[in-house]
Amino acid sequence: ARDELGITDALRARPVQAPLASAAADPHRPRYHFLPAHNWMNDPNGLVWHEGKYHLFYQYNPHAAVWGDMHWGHAESTDLIHWKHLPIALAPVPGGYDKDGVFSGCCRVFNDAPTIFYTGVSPETQNIVTCNGSLTEFRRYAHNPVIAHPPAGLNVTAFRDPCVWRNGSEYRMVVGSGLRGGNGLALLYSSSDLFHWHATASPPPTTAPFKIQKDRSVYTYGRLRKSTISRWQGVALTWRDKRQKKVWVAAKLPPTIIPFNKGRQLRCNLCYG
Repeated sequence: ARDELGITDALRARPVQAPLASAAADPHRPRYHFLPAHNWMNDPNGLVWHEGKYHLFYQYNPHAAVWGDMHWGHAESTDLIHWKHLPIALAPVPGGYDKDGVFSGCCRVFNDAPTIFYTGVSPETQNIVTCNGSLTEFRRYAHNPVIAHPPAGLNVTAFRDPCVWRNGSEYRMVVGSGLRGGNGLALLYSSSDLFHWHATASPPPTTAPFKIQKDRSVYTYGRLRKSTISRWQGVALTWRDKRQKKVWVAAKLPPTIIPFNKGRQLRCNLCYG
């Protein structure tokens, strides 16, 4: 049987184990960088500080050391070096909106209430999980998905990895995406209550005069090749103040402001994690 979070009785009963002695003694095993006790992990999700502890969620396959069957693993730390493994936070629910995987997202604390935002597949939808103060109990929002599909009229290659932050009196979300043909796309949404979202800006057409400078090479938006940028994943991009001509650029952590000039050119170094 599975609980509300999709976690089986057997998986819930499995003890949170330390690495095998042979693995712990491996000189190539990272000492300071986090990794699970066993099996596969990839994207870190929702690194958040709350009630005196750092909480790290991450993409995790509890069944094998290969990608697949994505869950959200969970660990906590007081210093970002020494980590305590915690029980799995989220798992796919058979027949549900995340039946094929609990994909990446973020965790935010608003009004002292931790909240998880993540992509469920398939199809790709954006969903919410509320948490108790100690981040040990998780409950899926009853009206998930909160965003069931990309804006109408877009033929996208992806629709995932929500990044959420507060912008004045409202909340903003960016979802990583890409237009078929290889063009990266960041879809922007806003909400007054975290649970009801609407698209706030139309994406630029594929021929828009929007340029990104990576090091000394300038790529024109709408002419990007798949070998350069095919999707915005885990990157938030939206206007903060039209008068100041500035934008937010974020990577699942508090954003950095960079100038956005009248010539519609965004000059920045892209960071690949």
